[in-house]
Amino acid sequence: MKKPLLTLCMMVKNEAENLARCLQTVQGIVDQIVVVDTGSTDGSKSIAGRFTDQVFDFTWNNDFSAVRNYALRHAAGEWILQLDADERIEPDAWVSVRSLLSGTKADGLLVKIRNFHPSGDSVQFLDSEQLRLFRNRPAYRYENRIHEQVTPSLLRRKGRLQKTDLRILHYGYQKNSKQKAERNLQLIEEELSSGNDHAYLLFKKGESCKALGRFEEAERCFLKVLEKPQESLEGELWATLYLRLAQINLQRNNFRNAIQFSEQTLFLQPKNLTAHYVRSVAGLYLQQLDVVQQSLLAIEKWDHSHILKEDDVHRLKAILTQLKEKRETVGV
Repeated sequence: MKKPLLTLCMMVKNEAENLARCLQTVQGIVDQIVVVDTGSTDGSKSIAGRFTDQVFDFTWNNDFSAVRNYALRHAAGEWILQLDADERIEPDAWVSVRSLLSGTKADGLLVKIRNFHPSGDSVQFLDSEQLRLFRNRPAYRYENRIHEQVTPSLLRRKGRLQKTDLRILHYGYQKNSKQKAERNLQLIEEELSSGNDHAYLLFKKGESCKALGRFEEAERCFLKVLEKPQESLEGELWATLYLRLAQINLQRNNFRNAIQFSEQTLFLQPKNLTAHYVRSVAGLYLQQLDVVQQSLLAIEKWDHSHILKEDDVHRLKAILTQLKEKRETVGV
């Protein structure tokens, strides 16, 4: 029998609200679905059973990597796809994934993750890049009990990475879950206390603190990451790190720092519209009208309809116009 090409590996707990929608998007894309349940009480297992007979139980032990790696033990495909229940693939974009997997010489494929924000947030979504497709080899295993990654094990063995246009839609951030952020923070601190002070863990601790509104602590974590070697964090995350520092400083009314960090973001990602937005808001408070105008022109130049709220952009433009008129009047 021919070996299957692609296996989807998932871990779930009480995901009845999301699971069916996620699994429906991979129909006809994957050959095998492996679901590991860590103690659901809401019918998640029966929903998974409608899509696969490969549903396994795992006693939760505060270690996400242990669960992920257990799922890998049951994977028969040449390639692994990792999805969470609150995610979905864009089926049209993934139609060609099988020919991509069959033809590539890479060991792992980088996928764009579109993280949708809560409805009240000024930013509708942010994109990030993650390794979600990789060859099924015993040496490639997840590490860290929280914010688990397979990338380090792949890179240690000289595995090759390839960027793709594939995208995964992530809806988990639309619900601001304080309980989830507190759980994640506890596990991160346990990992850090064990001596693992990897830059990525510090970065994710900062993310959790920021989500909990602990901005000073979040800033301290992010600044510690800046002390780490450049290669200690994946390239795209540096831009996100500077953006987080810009957002925190804006939140704390440190407008000069907000501009500085947003400009460091833009040095790495000139089209980062969120950084342009932060820069323009901070510039208004400092009456740096040229800075505001530059960023607003950039926002208008690129499609921002799905990232920034049009009302917020119009409000900034109106304030800028008022300040310019006032300055011209005073000048006269």
